[in-house]
Amino acid sequence: MKQKHKTCVICNSTFKSQRPRVTCSSECCRRLISKGKMLKHQGENNPFYGKRHTEETKNKIRATIANGGGRSGKLNANYGNHVLRGHRMTREQCMKISLSKRGKLNPAWIDGRSYKFYPGAFSERTKRMVRERDNNKCSMCGISGALHMKKHGRNLDVHHIDYNRANCNIDNLVALCQRCNLKVNKNRVFYQKKLSKFVKSHSSKHGNPQNK
Repeated sequence: MKQKHKTCVICNSTFKSQRPRVTCSSECCRRLISKGKMLKHQGENNPFYGKRHTEETKNKIRATIANGGGRSGKLNANYGNHVLRGHRMTREQCMKISLSKRGKLNPAWIDGRSYKFYPGAFSERTKRMVRERDNNKCSMCGISGALHMKKHGRNLDVHHIDYNRANCNIDNLVALCQRCNLKVNKNRVFYQKKLSKFVKSHSSKHGNPQNK
């Protein structure tokens, strides 16, 4: 793939890249993310919109500033709240948080496809063939299956490259660790192309295990 000339959306400088990037450096990328978060939480979108600090909280903030700005221990305005080290949330609080992130309320919600069952073709035998083809390593970070089992207590995940559960062709499956399998759920177009190239290059070198 040829490199393309692009313009950074933050500093307007010109740079070359093969990837679908919009920033020229990691610094501009951080500034873009920060800008996006600021815009996302402005006005009525801010969770604190329309609210006011209580006098007790204001006094805690004043005391913190007067003591040099330290925010640890009792100087922290949230000292004594449930979200602190050494404290555990109640069952009711855990359930409230869980319900607030369930189903369509979850930011990762697409169309409920996670509730659909996998077809019979996506068997343990198929998964084993995929892991063996990929040398029992994560296709992205390279962590071994043995180390993954030690860290997470399970085998490497097998991911559908085109995100279609019904397509269980061996060329549409790839071995990933738990961390990378979560990572590829974002920026799907980019990772679909990347993993497709990996499988094609790997199959051309080692052959398709279904044909053996």
